[in-house]
Amino acid sequence: MVAQGRAYSLKEFTVSLLRNIRLHTLMIVMLASLLVASVIGLGIGMLSSHKAADTLSLLNRINVEQLNAVNRGDALLNEALLEIEVAATSQQLDRLDKAQELIVSAESHFDRFAAVPRTPQGEAVGGRIEDRYPVVMDGAVKLIEALRDGDSEGFEAGSLALAPELAELNQALDAFSSYADARGNTIVSDFERQSRLDRGLELAALAMILLAIAGAYLLLKSLVIKPLARAVESLDAIAHADLSRPIQVRGDNEISQLFRAMQEMQHKLGQTVSEVRRGGTRMASGSHEIASGNVDLATRTEQQAASIEQTAASMEQLTTTVSQNADNAGQARHLASQASTTAEQGGQVVSQVVETMETISQDSRQISEITGMIDAIAFQTNILALNASVEAARAGEQGRGFAVVAGEVRSLASRSAEAAGRIKSLIETSTSRVDGGTRLARQAGETMAEVVSSVRRVLDIVDEIAVASREQSDGIGQIGQAVVQMDQTTQQNASLVQQVSRAAEDLALQARQLAAAVEVFRLPAGLETDSPVALASAPGQPLTPSASTNAGPETGPETGSGNDPGNDTRPGSPHGSPYGDGRREPEARASQRHDETEWEAF
Repeated sequence: MVAQGRAYSLKEFTVSLLRNIRLHTLMIVMLASLLVASVIGLGIGMLSSHKAADTLSLLNRINVEQLNAVNRGDALLNEALLEIEVAATSQQLDRLDKAQELIVSAESHFDRFAAVPRTPQGEAVGGRIEDRYPVVMDGAVKLIEALRDGDSEGFEAGSLALAPELAELNQALDAFSSYADARGNTIVSDFERQSRLDRGLELAALAMILLAIAGAYLLLKSLVIKPLARAVESLDAIAHADLSRPIQVRGDNEISQLFRAMQEMQHKLGQTVSEVRRGGTRMASGSHEIASGNVDLATRTEQQAASIEQTAASMEQLTTTVSQNADNAGQARHLASQASTTAEQGGQVVSQVVETMETISQDSRQISEITGMIDAIAFQTNILALNASVEAARAGEQGRGFAVVAGEVRSLASRSAEAAGRIKSLIETSTSRVDGGTRLARQAGETMAEVVSSVRRVLDIVDEIAVASREQSDGIGQIGQAVVQMDQTTQQNASLVQQVSRAAEDLALQARQLAAAVEVFRLPAGLETDSPVALASAPGQPLTPSASTNAGPETGPETGSGNDPGNDTRPGSPHGSPYGDGRREPEARASQRHDETEWEAF
């Protein structure tokens, strides 16, 4: 029993934990689990591939590179020895060169074999080859040298000494070949065993991925699919007007938040239906109050008609006065316009005078510049004449005539400079006077511009007065039309009162229909209210006294006191309330605002 209780508590704890965990976190955990399983499988595959590459590299180094190099070197060495033997028997010494080349090539293959790294076991076998092939190479070279020297005895002795070394080299080569075959078989066997192990690990990783997918499906089914099915059932019940079915919230994840929102929606909808039921009842009673208020509205309409007639007579007198004011403003505008035109013409004339004076001033400056130029030319001419006189004096008798001419030129240059100075003085005097006249003309132009601006402002003001007068005339005309329309409207209000009465009856009927429409909703026990259909079906009993009962005794003094419409707005008068039933207007407005707030909330 204790074990069963512990198992049940553990199950409850697990279910509670899964319901409270966020779906976002759960999805991350599931995706992370799948990712870890995938990474493990990928790592196993990569490790297996790496081991396979190492195995192939080792096989290639032992069975291909080393064995191929040593076999090729042995073949070339045997071919060289055969060439030496043929050269010795046939006395074809030219074969010795080929034998020499074959020995060099064989030596390069043996060197390549020695350069390839070997395992410790292969080092012992390969060491015998490395010890023997230099001795055999040296013996073969000595045989070639003996044949070239014609030393037959040395050749025979070298052949006898080379035979046992060559036999040992062949034994070492056979031993290395056997070692390479055995080592290759061992490597292949180890690789096959490791491959079987890697396949088992890959299958285990695949099983982990499948288990993770199955677990994810079961979790999603328990935490998402089943709760969504319950949500669909609850929403279907709400769609069929059943608000009494409770919505249970389990856990604190996103689905639980959805159920919490549905629960809140059901509660708010139930409150709304309850408020609509109560609103239907208030609509029925309010429509009856509207019908009773039409009696007071009819009385005030008659009093308003008399006030409108007096307003119309006053508006006719005001229209005549405003029309005369508009005519006077038009005449003033015409005179101001003529004054503005005359001032503008004067301003234009002054502007032309200013422009003419500025032109004269510019011409005077140009003449002054020309005079200065003449003065400079006379000065230069005087200098040139002086230089000519000096040169004529140096020439003696031959330059006397030229000196006379130079003197006359100096005299003319002096008179030209004097005349230019007088003209310059006169021009400066004229220029100063023209500048003064220009300043005066400019000041006159500025004064005329100010006059024109002032006249224009006066014209604008007169225009505004004229426009305002026309607008007043138009406004008064519109007011007159409005008064006429108000009179017509007042005549229509009587018929509208009857229409409002019929509309109030229709409103009461619609209130009963609304109450019947919301009656189909089944509400929880806390929100159940009395059926509004029975209450709405009895509009003949208003919530407040009828205007016909309360206003009857008071209408006699009000109607007999005169036709002043202002008497209807006294605080104590029943006409001060739009309902005509003695209820205060603030209370009616507060009730109306409360109803509007309820409809806005709906």
